[in-house]
Amino acid sequence: MICRLRIALLVFLAAAPVMHAGQLLDRIVATVDSRIIAESEWEEAVRVECLLEGRPVEQIGAADRQATLQRLIDQALLQQQMENTGFEPATSEDVAERLRNVRERLPQGQDDAAWHALLARYGLTEDTLRQRLALQLDLERYIDQRFRSTVYVEPAAVEAYYRDQLAPQLQAKNAPVPSLAEVRERIERLLTEQRVNELVASWLKALRTQTEIQVR
Repeated sequence: MICRLRIALLVFLAAAPVMHAGQLLDRIVATVDSRIIAESEWEEAVRVECLLEGRPVEQIGAADRQATLQRLIDQALLQQQMENTGFEPATSEDVAERLRNVRERLPQGQDDAAWHALLARYGLTEDTLRQRLALQLDLERYIDQRFRSTVYVEPAAVEAYYRDQLAPQLQAKNAPVPSLAEVRERIERLLTEQRVNELVASWLKALRTQTEIQVR
C-alpha cells in the first residue's frame, strides 16, 4: 500500500476573496497557520485525483471533496515540516519519469492527441499535472527519509502474516499457496508500508493539535 498522501501548495497575498472587475476570482476555503488553501487549488486537487484514479469528476460527491480538502491540509502540514529541513526536491528527470508512469497506466496516455484530450476533459494541463506530480514525489521521499529507516519488521511478524492472513486467503480462493521463502520479501515490503502509514497518520494527528487550522 502506498501512502496516498498528495501535496498541495498555493500562496496568496490577500486574506480574503480576490475581486477583479466585479467578479470573484478565488475564495479561501481553509488556512493552515499562515498558509492558504484556495477554492481553485481544492478543485484542481479533486480533478488530479480523479484523473490518476480514472474516475469521472461528475461522480465525485461532497464527502469525496471534503476528504480531498483534508488531504490538502495534511499536505500543507507536511510541507511546513519539509521546509525546515535540507530536503532536496525531485529533479526534472524524476518528474518526467513519474509522468511517463502515469501515462503508461492510462489507455489514453499512449497517444499524444488522446492524452491531451483526456487532460482537457478533466480541466487540466500537462504543466499543472507535472507540478502536482513533483510535489507528490517530494512528499513521498520526505516520508521515506523520515520514517522508513526507523521501521524494522520482525521475522515473526512476517511469519504470522503468512500463516494467519495470506495462506488462508489463498486457500479460500482455491489458489496455490507459495512457500514463505517465495513471498517473504513481498510481505516485508507490505508490512513496512503499513507501519510507515501508521507512523505518518500518528504524526499528522499530532501536528494538527499544534497548528491553527480553520476550514471555512
